[in-house]
Amino acid sequence: MSSDLSPKKILTNIDPDRAISLAKEEGGFTINPRTGNVLDSGVMVSIKGHEQRHLLNSVGHKQFADYINSPDTLIALTKVGSNLGGWVSTRIDETQTPAAQKELVLDVSRRFNPTEFGRRQARRNAYRNQQEAIYDIASNKTEINPLHPTRPAPGLELVPGTAESFLSGTGPIGEPYFAEVVDPSKIGGPKKRKPAKGQQSIVY
Repeated sequence: MSSDLSPKKILTNIDPDRAISLAKEEGGFTINPRTGNVLDSGVMVSIKGHEQRHLLNSVGHKQFADYINSPDTLIALTKVGSNLGGWVSTRIDETQTPAAQKELVLDVSRRFNPTEFGRRQARRNAYRNQQEAIYDIASNKTEINPLHPTRPAPGLELVPGTAESFLSGTGPIGEPYFAEVVDPSKIGGPKKRKPAKGQQSIVY
């Protein structure tokens, strides 16, 4: 742990009021706790075990302080390359959910360069750490990890070749390259689910 990066220093650098404003206005934030800079590029992967949810309309300085002062979170934040992330939960439909029920999710994330090598490393890191998705700040695109333990959904199976494609993929984040197929044994015939909108090909 860096001796010059105390919880008080991190809170000063991050400024909870600014972070909350970014979450409400832009849907999230990624802030370097050492400099206070808001990142505007990079491929982000959350570090497992540091996610914490708060109601967006009631989260404030105390919640940020408690989160940062948590021993495990503080250790993670003081590591070089770690960032404080926050995002409005995508599990909530913003067009139907009252503002009082929207959630801000705090996490600690690692940044990878938005290059072919960096994108491949980010995907592999997401797989190793069982993260549900990765996020490209500049393009504002999220890519689901198809190899997460919760995927695929019951009754579906991943197209052969998905694992290899994901782990070696160097293309832009959010560019679809896999599909899920319906388990023929559960529907009485060899049928496939149509690829997601915009998907160019299916890996076999």
